[in-house]
Amino acid sequence: MRVPIPAATVTIGRAHDSTILISDPKVSRRHLRLTWNGAAFVAEDVGSSGGTLLNGMPLRKPTILRP
Repeated sequence: MRVPIPAATVTIGRAHDSTILISDPKVSRRHLRLTWNGAAFVAEDVGSSGGTLLNGMPLRKPTILRP
């Protein structure tokens, strides 16, 4: 699935004010934040109850995303 990133900071979750709203009980209200640092996006789990996986590994700290 491809989703356009509309801003320099994007929030992902079930909360109605999320930039990208995902209506799935496995997704926390506040799940993930993507921030553009000028060269790449940085992914950060923002306290989700189930955690976030990146390439099958738990995302434990802010991580630069690479294509």
